[in-house]
This record gives sequence, C-alpha cells and structure tokens, in this order.
Amino acid sequence: MDTNVLLDFMCNRQGFAHDAIQIVGMAVRREIQLYVSALTMVNVKYVARKYDYRNEEIDASIMRLLEYVRVSPITESIIAEAYSSGASDTEDMIQILSAKSIDANCIITRDPKDFGLATVPVLSPKKFLKACR
Repeated sequence: MDTNVLLDFMCNRQGFAHDAIQIVGMAVRREIQLYVSALTMVNVKYVARKYDYRNEEIDASIMRLLEYVRVSPITESIIAEAYSSGASDTEDMIQILSAKSIDANCIITRDPKDFGLATVPVLSPKKFLKACR
C-alpha cells in the first residue's frame, strides 16, 4: 500500500478514507497480508504532522498499525537501482522496487499514473476492493 492510501486511513482524508479503512480492515481481519514500505512509514509521520496530529498520536497509531501491517525493506541496492533507473519520481521507484523485493501481488495507490515503470500490478483502492469481492 502506497503512502497516499495509508495517509488517507490515518488522517481520515475526506473523500478517500472510506476505501483505505476497508483495506486496512481486511488486514486486521487477516483476509489479506498488507505491506507498506519503510519509506512510507517515515513519510506518513512527516505528512501527518502537517494535518495537526501530535507526534504521540501518530506514533501510537503507527504502533497499532504494525500489529496488522508488515513493512517491506528499503535496502542499499533498492536505493541504488531507483536512483540509476532514470525514473522521474525516485520515491515511487523506491516503492516499486520495495514491493518487488517481497514479491507483492500489487501496489495500491491513488496515483497509478506515477507507477508506469512498475513490474508489479498497480491498482487504485477502488479497483483493489473490487478485485477482492
């Protein structure tokens, strides 16, 4: 799951939270194994603070989330490959390579156009939920 979808869940972002809540709920019920990258976990805290969440609130939410969501690695080789790939968005390339490193079935993002170089299927939250039904 990409950073934007996790932020939709954690910050209850208007118009987007519903699908993110459903996806995280599937992970809580152990219907799916949900992963986020290590980069996502760092970015979420940074962005959530801009939504006026306190560090303590964010940290507690992330710790609860870690009971149900696994973290995919960001290694030196992933960073090197991302920066040498020529991709216009290095962060998205890191997400792609991190997902590939764990043999993810798909990447769930609200920005599928930014994942054009993905070798892993890329689905919007709505398409993911539809595919799971």
